[in-house]
Order: sequence, then structure tokens, then C-alpha cells
Amino acid sequence: MTERHRQIAEYVAGHRVLGRYVRPISAEELNFWSYDPYPQLPGVEELCEELLEDAEFRALQLGGILGTTEGQMIAEAVSMVIPPGYTAAFNLAVDGLTLAAQRQAEAGRRTAGGVALLVIVAAVVIAVLGRETT
Repeated sequence: MTERHRQIAEYVAGHRVLGRYVRPISAEELNFWSYDPYPQLPGVEELCEELLEDAEFRALQLGGILGTTEGQMIAEAVSMVIPPGYTAAFNLAVDGLTLAAQRQAEAGRRTAGGVALLVIVAAVVIAVLGRETT
């Protein structure tokens, strides 16, 4: 797996909701891990909004990887830490991360479009002012 997979998996493992479903690494963790196997899961939209507000998620910049294989890297990374038996948690993690990454990418495109428009307007203003002074 790539460094990107590892970063996503570590994020999921440390998440307050999704981290409950992370597969144990040692015997001590196995005993702790079984404390509450079925807590109430949030909806995809709720998780997405939470992720978008999280600075650590924004630092992952997942919106930039969606152009390749839509969510495949996210699914692979989640499968590294959430066992297949927790289907609801696995699907929530993949769907929530993918939706948040899509929205992050859309926001990036809007920001880039706004910057491009600002540059064009500034160039037109400078051109007009340059003509008036000559």
C-alpha cells in the first residue's frame, strides 16, 4: 500500500466514531476493542459535514485523488483498518470520506474559479486605467 493509503487509514483509525471499528493490533487492544461493537452510527451526510469541519481531514486533501479511480483508494485504505464484518461502519467510512472529498474538490474548483475571475477583472481594470493615463 502507498503512503496515501496509510494516511487515510490512520485518519480513520483515529476518528471518534469510525475508530471504534478499527481492527485490533494486539491482544490488549482486542480486550478493549469489544467494549461496544454496535454504537449508533451517524448518517453519511452528518459524517461528511463533520469531516469537512475537521482540520486533520482537510489536511489529507482527499479531493485531489478523486480524479483517478473514484473512491477506490479510500475504500482500500478503509479496508486496511475496518474489518469486513462491520459492513455498516465500512460503508459509512467509505461513503462519508468519498462525499467529503468530492465536496472538498468542488470547493477547490470554486476557489480556483474565483481567483481566475479576480485575475481577469484586475487585468481589465489595469488595461482600462493604462489607456486612460496615456
